[in-house]
Amino acid sequence: MNNINPMIQKAIKKMGFETLTPIQNQIIPMIRDKKDMIGESATGTGKTAAFVIPILETIDTSNKDVQTLFVCPTRELALQLEAATKEIGEFIPNLRTLTVYGGASIGAQLKGLKRNPQIIIATPGRLIDFLKRKAVNVKQINHLVLDEADEMLKMGFKEDIEEILKQTNQARQTLMFSATMPTAVKNLAKKYMNNPTHIQIETSQKTSENITQYYYTVQNKHKLDAMIRLIERHQLTSALVFCNTKRMVDDVAEELSKHYAVGKIHGDLAQAERTNTIRKFHQRDIHFLVGTDVAARGLDIKEIDAVFNYDLPQKYDFYIHRIGRTGRASKTGYSFTLVTPKEESKVKQLEKFIKTPIKKKNIPTPQELEQLQATKLQVDLHKTITSNDHQSFRDTAKDLLQVFDPTDIVAALLSQNQPKISKSDINLETKQSKQSKKSSSARTRFHINIGKSIGLTKKSFANLINDKTTIHNKNIKDITINSKNAFFSVEEKHSHFVYNAMEPFKFYGKRVSIQEAKSM
Repeated sequence: MNNINPMIQKAIKKMGFETLTPIQNQIIPMIRDKKDMIGESATGTGKTAAFVIPILETIDTSNKDVQTLFVCPTRELALQLEAATKEIGEFIPNLRTLTVYGGASIGAQLKGLKRNPQIIIATPGRLIDFLKRKAVNVKQINHLVLDEADEMLKMGFKEDIEEILKQTNQARQTLMFSATMPTAVKNLAKKYMNNPTHIQIETSQKTSENITQYYYTVQNKHKLDAMIRLIERHQLTSALVFCNTKRMVDDVAEELSKHYAVGKIHGDLAQAERTNTIRKFHQRDIHFLVGTDVAARGLDIKEIDAVFNYDLPQKYDFYIHRIGRTGRASKTGYSFTLVTPKEESKVKQLEKFIKTPIKKKNIPTPQELEQLQATKLQVDLHKTITSNDHQSFRDTAKDLLQVFDPTDIVAALLSQNQPKISKSDINLETKQSKQSKKSSSARTRFHINIGKSIGLTKKSFANLINDKTTIHNKNIKDITINSKNAFFSVEEKHSHFVYNAMEPFKFYGKRVSIQEAKSM
């Protein structure tokens, strides 16, 4: 820490940090040596400070040119990066940053450019808009940082990223950070970076020991019921709930809001609505926040009780990003993952990837929750009686006892504030369902957002899947093609490979994406 610029060091100590993380110790000297670099690291390792600290050390606040360009996939991540940059640079006089992103007034952002920021933080689409308007000059930058590069490419920003790279000066230092290293990221680095050094933090450092990780096998139709039971069993007051699709976020948030204070966040919501929802969650006006991976990627959320994987993440790295939201700052947290019977094998693969066991548990039964409620009521009553806070209600209590049986009164008290859940043992139902399907070969069904409207046939569709995955046509089953979408099935053992091999791509000018079809 002693060799860091004193003004930055002062800010870091004010933030409560005394030592550098492993990735910071590796990256800071490399950036100072002006080397291109790829940092492969999960959330929570301190990568933001790792590149912000040495870059701020180089900023010439007397220079009116844009000197550094940070590019992020989402508005939330851009705003988080802006906050971190301002916090670390708090004591640097005349430091000016500007954050630009879609969904906000472009006029206000254009005015911000007139203040001659030395650092611009941007999402790809809005930055391209500024470049087309010739409103910003990035020909003199010293640093270009692509943060969450894998997410930007997955979201379809490949052409925008390449255009940004082409418009910046060749003498720049390029830094790329990515949670994963798919082929698309490697190709981008090869084409636009100068002999980059690759730094990787091992996966064994990716999960916190402060997080208790459980998984539960449950049918899709029982997932919401299961989540409510877990909330009640663990007396949770706050949690993040992750779903794989925007539609599922809408559905889960709507149903969960019948029982608790709930908000939702995904890419189709207006920025003002998303910002307001996050503010309410921070202030605990909302106790449970339901979102997609991309929308929640940049959220800076502290002190939440648990993370729910309502859907098993489509990529193992997403699991690490998700559960890293709890168990922070030496506090404990829970991770609850809900998997369907056919997904159980994926949990074992996930455990190998994160090098941490995930304990299998049963969903609490209604009887267990009733007993918990009875114990809680007993404790609350004892506390109230011993503190004599009940004396003013004694006459009313006597009147009630004249009308109702004492047992009925206590039973009524126990029934209050209980969420509406089914009275069945959903663990038993899931077990029976697994046994009935045991004789059939497990398969995974996928959905793709192209269909007959672009001339797709069963044969051309099978050939497309084969080209992307190398899985033989005879193993691609149950093909269904509608006007705007198509479905197919493969053996479960191939499912994870198929999903990773078919990262978003363009087909006849349309951006194609794949996701697992939901069984009803």
